[in-house]
Amino acid sequence: MKNLVIFIFFILFFSGCFGEKIAQVKENERVKDINSFFEIIQKKRLDTPKVIAEAGVDTFQKGERVRGIFMLMTERPSSFRLDTISPFEQPISTLIINNSDISFYEFDKNRCYFGEATKDNLIKFLPMELTPFQIIDLFSGIAPMIVYENYKFEYDEKEAQYKITLQNGDQKETISYIATTFQIKKITLFNKNKKTIEITFDEFTSKYAKKIVFEDFKNDIKIKIKIKSFETPESIESKNFILQKGSCKEENL
Repeated sequence: MKNLVIFIFFILFFSGCFGEKIAQVKENERVKDINSFFEIIQKKRLDTPKVIAEAGVDTFQKGERVRGIFMLMTERPSSFRLDTISPFEQPISTLIINNSDISFYEFDKNRCYFGEATKDNLIKFLPMELTPFQIIDLFSGIAPMIVYENYKFEYDEKEAQYKITLQNGDQKETISYIATTFQIKKITLFNKNKKTIEITFDEFTSKYAKKIVFEDFKNDIKIKIKIKSFETPESIESKNFILQKGSCKEENL
């Protein structure tokens, strides 16, 4: 359950919009194709290199409820830190990606894990099929995408959203972006046309969505996130992305 709770924080930085009111984009000002859209998203990635945030989270799984506080730091292109704290302000764990290295510390067991920052090592602590660099991009507001063979790109008149559908065999992903701000509103993953994961964003302020809901239908998990603070600092001290070994019991990944 602990690793699951850590996982939910990855959706934090999908947020960021200038209001919930639907604002249409004039037809002659709309993005017409997926390549042009991705160019805009790439620029957005470059414009958000550093993030520090805090959130309160409620996780519900098969009748069990877990609450916590999460602190995150990320600096593109290769630095990431996620601290998990109990409601009683006791530290639970720290996960760090720093260039080609990954480290994880469990406070209750006083155990440290060290290894190469690979997809296989990351999934031991974050149960999702993403590489470390995709995780960092994700926290910069960029949606992870499945490898796709076919796609559909359209403008939804009713919702004033750009919608992308990616298909690769039995796997499908849909991503909705608010058209006026290019911020993510919803991500849905399917397997054999069956919905597996859905992430939605609401209560938008001038910079981010204050409410995010993550649902994993396969594992009967629902996670509600309430953003407490969010900032994009000019710099983050490099020591924040180094896990000090100290006296912890070390294990290699």
